[in-house]
Amino acid sequence: MFKVSAESPDSLGRSHTKQRGATIVDCRPLVAEWSFEQLAPSIGAAEFCGSSRLVFQASLAAIRAKAQIKTISLSNISTEIKRENIAACDPEAIDQSPMDRHSLGTTGIEIFPIILGCGTFGGIGGAKALIGRGLNREAAVATLNESLALGINVLDTAERYAGGESELVIGEWLRQQPASVVSELHIATKVAPPSADGDVEKRFDREFIQRKLAMSLERLGVDSVSFYLSHAPDPETPIEKTLEGFASAIESKQVRHIGCCNVDGDQLRTALEASDRLGLPAFEWVQNGFSLLSPKAYDEVRNICIERNLGFTPFSPLAGGVLTGKYRRGEPFPAESRMALYPGGIDQLLTHEIFAAIGQLEAEASRRDVSTAALALAWVLAHPQCTASVVGPSRTAPHLSHVAEALKIALTPQLMSVMTGWFSAG
Repeated sequence: MFKVSAESPDSLGRSHTKQRGATIVDCRPLVAEWSFEQLAPSIGAAEFCGSSRLVFQASLAAIRAKAQIKTISLSNISTEIKRENIAACDPEAIDQSPMDRHSLGTTGIEIFPIILGCGTFGGIGGAKALIGRGLNREAAVATLNESLALGINVLDTAERYAGGESELVIGEWLRQQPASVVSELHIATKVAPPSADGDVEKRFDREFIQRKLAMSLERLGVDSVSFYLSHAPDPETPIEKTLEGFASAIESKQVRHIGCCNVDGDQLRTALEASDRLGLPAFEWVQNGFSLLSPKAYDEVRNICIERNLGFTPFSPLAGGVLTGKYRRGEPFPAESRMALYPGGIDQLLTHEIFAAIGQLEAEASRRDVSTAALALAWVLAHPQCTASVVGPSRTAPHLSHVAEALKIALTPQLMSVMTGWFSAG
């Protein structure tokens, strides 16, 4: 493999190896600060194998050399770099790689297949009793750095997560990043209705949304966000009033696009019809929980998304850790695990049939020499109705190893169907 000195790009060694007919170039030692002019003559049109951030930076120079241009954004070429990596390491998998970016609904914004879920930064979701039980700041920052290295370009948070701590951590991290990095990232944050905190007197309307948005922007340290979502419908407020509030946020230029979470088919269709009737901006994508554990969940919602060209970016693709295989039949949940702290009703799904299905998932993962978590996540990434998946970090470092592993797994439609069958029977 090419060995590159940390002192000069002219110090390129000339040894390299062949793998399945492709030249594999190890560019991890490259220094990040080298410019295009320094790197391009030495690297030329080489292909790369690897997924570290430095590989991207080196590969960026190679792509520039190929294209004979000197300005191209990291986000625009990261997909091509990853495709080159896969093609070099496994040419047969290239057509089914999950690396391609997809346009999020009607937003026109291209997003990576993984959205970083920041709901465990400082706590566990919006549960006030669990503030302080999630990832500490050091682990959260490490996770954000890992996400950047993977090419993730959307960070998902919410004003309720750990009482605002998640947004604060992201804001502090953003301030430490160069402008070139921040400009490539999209922030998605969410506002929950007053009823989520038991307040049935207030309404989920313009005044409430404007106040909550201002607080989120302050914590994040930004003037605007790309995406703003309703965290849940409010039974106490007519959807028209809520949509007017989101329309106001867009008019103020503080929000570019809106979406919704935790909706059923009737709620989604009612909201879309109200936007059509009133001429208001409509929700452009949906975030609901979805995983292999319940492969038929939200069928109607997903069908509406296809019908209306909405994005569908499910959260909890590992079902609270159930699909990692760490929970065993007849045994208590491990201390401090997600299911022990905040089962969210998933524990009620753990039937004899589900444990049998998890056993089949584990066997297939073992056969492919991958982790159970990565295989379960790969199923969501390969699902034709999923634009991307919101994925949270593990508690142990590296916090996104399951993500990096899943991104390398290519599933055939036949295996997808077989896996779905395991859990449909439960």
